[in-house]
Amino acid sequence: MFAVADSIGLNCIEVTVVDSHGFDSGTSGCGGDVGASTSKGISFSGQGLVVHRLESMGDVGKEDDLGAMFCPHQQRPRLSDAWKELIKSVGQLFVGGSEGFRDALRKYSIVHSFEFDFVKNETERVTAVCKVKSCKWNIHARLDKVCGCFYIKRYYNVHSCGVAGHTTKNCHANSTLISQLIKDDVRDKSKKRPVDVVDDLKEYYGVDVSYNRAWLAVQKAKFSAFGDYSDSFNQLQWYRNVVLNLDPRSVFDVLKGNLRTALAPTNVKYKESLIRVFLKCAYALTVAKFNQHMERELPVLDMVDRIRKKMMKLMCLRRERASKWEQVICPYGESRLENLYDLVKTWKVIPSSADIFEVDTDPSVCVDIGRRTCSCCWWQLNGFPCCHAVCAIKYSGKDLNLYVERYFHVESYRQVYSKPIYPVASLLKGDVVDCGTSILPPVDTPIWPNDYFKSHLGTIPMMK
Repeated sequence: MFAVADSIGLNCIEVTVVDSHGFDSGTSGCGGDVGASTSKGISFSGQGLVVHRLESMGDVGKEDDLGAMFCPHQQRPRLSDAWKELIKSVGQLFVGGSEGFRDALRKYSIVHSFEFDFVKNETERVTAVCKVKSCKWNIHARLDKVCGCFYIKRYYNVHSCGVAGHTTKNCHANSTLISQLIKDDVRDKSKKRPVDVVDDLKEYYGVDVSYNRAWLAVQKAKFSAFGDYSDSFNQLQWYRNVVLNLDPRSVFDVLKGNLRTALAPTNVKYKESLIRVFLKCAYALTVAKFNQHMERELPVLDMVDRIRKKMMKLMCLRRERASKWEQVICPYGESRLENLYDLVKTWKVIPSSADIFEVDTDPSVCVDIGRRTCSCCWWQLNGFPCCHAVCAIKYSGKDLNLYVERYFHVESYRQVYSKPIYPVASLLKGDVVDCGTSILPPVDTPIWPNDYFKSHLGTIPMMK
């Protein structure tokens, strides 16, 4: 606005502010009483307003400062802010030789949004210049053979290319650097998606990367965090021996044999839920869906250990929760009994004997509390009294808790979770000893060609 007014030769702009009551709060122009302006100036007047005056409309710097008044934005801190001072001045030392210096230089270029080219990239000396040919920025570092550190010998830190040479698509934000940044996150969240990595890099580092580069970074991070996929199968023998030493009656021995036999004494609802999980895996339409149900994003050893940790935490939480229960029946069963009892308060019961009753409903049913049967068959199927049984038992005056299967009792719940699952420390694992038998991974086709992974990772991670 000021630039347009100045270009057409206006010496003064008059602004009238009307308050909420619709009255003119006064005007000021070239000779107003409040906030009078000088030549080529502007003043605002009005009730409760702060007078702001520019001495010259041609002052571009002050004109830009007004932008914050109309479009306020707050810059959020980024994780890359710590990289701003990685390159400082001549004489600065870098531990780790040339690789340590190159890593610092890449991060420095990312946070300052410029790209560079290596003129010399050797073990004992590194020279880099700005990618914009006309820019004078350059740096040269050498190896100090006495201390073994790299140091900056020459450094011109002014970018003559200006902001025009800045970019968020930095070629030095390669998959190796990205994998180092996301390694800990991938270790905690094995289902980390490349699209999430792209979004995180934009939000926390201010850099744009392609989906393919993010995908490769995730694969490298998984390899670095979890190791070789094929070797993890051989480590299962060590893992089994450690678990058996800690707890001889572990899941490795309990689940031996036929699954149907193992689940024979199990409650019907538990068996149904377990069967549903197996059905989801069996009828998965894609490999990705199968892996999702089986948690196959990890190498097999890490997958088994991740499941063990989940079970260990779950059993500990349930053991602590059960220790606070004071009733005889578990809270779920107790709540169900209360609802059933509230339902049958108005029902009539006709006794036939000490244990046999007819519940006079529409339709009527026969309940035998001695044999724990009911005409509706609900009691027989679930081991939990149905509404008719609750009505008959309460009529007989007997303890309702005695007719609930022990599976629903708090004491049984506590016994199930009384034994802890012990931690498996991998600190002293060492190298896996070949016992003459090797566990081979399933035959599968890697997602990318073998030669690519051999050249980049040194091995071929076989992934479903």
